[in-house]
Amino acid sequence: MMRITLLLLPVVALFGGADRSAAQEKVEVRGITSVIKLDEVLFGHLTELNGKFKIRATEFTLEPGAYLGVHHHVGPGVRYVISGELTFTEGGASNDLQSRRLLF
Repeated sequence: MMRITLLLLPVVALFGGADRSAAQEKVEVRGITSVIKLDEVLFGHLTELNGKFKIRATEFTLEPGAYLGVHHHVGPGVRYVISGELTFTEGGASNDLQSRRLLF
């Protein structure tokens, strides 16, 4: 089996969201390494949103047979498979993702 590289881009509200993520119980992780590529507070043309949200891009490398237990994210996220193939299971439904595919 091949190694999989995945990019995750979540958007998190800065006010009120951090407490919920800190309360999450320890998640079982096997065969996964991660590197944060971007971690920025958002600013732009929609001034009413400036400073209220943060975006983080994290690159995950999953070894064959890797496992990430049940967990949650405070905000929405985009997953992009850079290389390899991944089965993503949520709510009992599974999606097979090949290289260069997005999952919201």
